[in-house]
Amino acid sequence: MEFDNSYKSPFRRKCSVYRQGKPFKFLYSIFQCKTEKSPPNLSRDYSIRNRKRIELLYLDVINLFESRRIYRDKELSIDSLAIMLNTNNTYVSNAINKVGNTSFAKLINDYRIAEVKQLIEKYGRSLTGKDLAEKVGYRDKTTFYKNFKDRMGSTPKEYFNSTS
Repeated sequence: MEFDNSYKSPFRRKCSVYRQGKPFKFLYSIFQCKTEKSPPNLSRDYSIRNRKRIELLYLDVINLFESRRIYRDKELSIDSLAIMLNTNNTYVSNAINKVGNTSFAKLINDYRIAEVKQLIEKYGRSLTGKDLAEKVGYRDKTTFYKNFKDRMGSTPKEYFNSTS
């Protein structure tokens, strides 16, 4: 049996068994021989279309956060957000990571801290730290204080004193 060398695919050129001219071993080694070249990239049209979908999904996430203020929900997770958007959590995570350049947890905390700042400016000292934490969706005030200090560089009380 003569082996046809006329077809010069990158795979066949790089596979040592193929180059040795042993056709039956070549067929067996197709699944074992690794190429140096990575698989071809998706077509440019597909990646542009996919990028548009991810951008639209990110806009939907932001819309839910701003219009319905879902970040206030203590039980909010990436899975529950994906269900609201009729997609899966991988797509939602990719949209937040790639378009928003942030993580899901950081996005939630940013919205919560922004609302806390508004509440402090509006109500002043009439709300305690626990009240603020509960209003914006934190389960406990320790996590709230930690996130507030990380984002703002001060505690809520210090922030209030600096704004008044």
